[in-house]
Parts: sequence; C-alpha cells; structure tokens
Amino acid sequence: AAGTLLTVLLVAGLVAATPAVDAALVLDPTNGYYLLLALGFGVGVGIVSGAYPAWKAANERPVEALRS
Repeated sequence: AAGTLLTVLLVAGLVAATPAVDAALVLDPTNGYYLLLALGFGVGVGIVSGAYPAWKAANERPVEALRS
C-alpha cells in the first residue's frame, strides 16, 4: 500500500513538473485499475510465498522446523 501511494505521489509530481504532458492522459481512470491490479498481484504473491514455508514448518516437529 505504501508503494502504491508513493507511485501516485511521484506521478502527480511528474505531471505537475512537466507541463508538456497531458494530465488527462496520465490521470485516466483505467490507469487506477492497473495500479490496483498490480497491488493485488503483489499482495497475492506475498501471501502465497509466505504461506508455503509456514505450512511446511507447521507440519514438522518444532525442533526440526527451527533447524531448517
């Protein structure tokens, strides 16, 4: 979420600093859809990549889980 907010702020700053860029093109509502899609993808990858090691460790004896 912080990365998404930072991206929005950086784009807004670039649009303000570059008057040659058409703001309507950059601030198109479909761009927000792609931003939310990227956020959802990142969250999904994080959950899946964290859940597998946790599931694997939960199915082992505690001492073995701490060793590996």
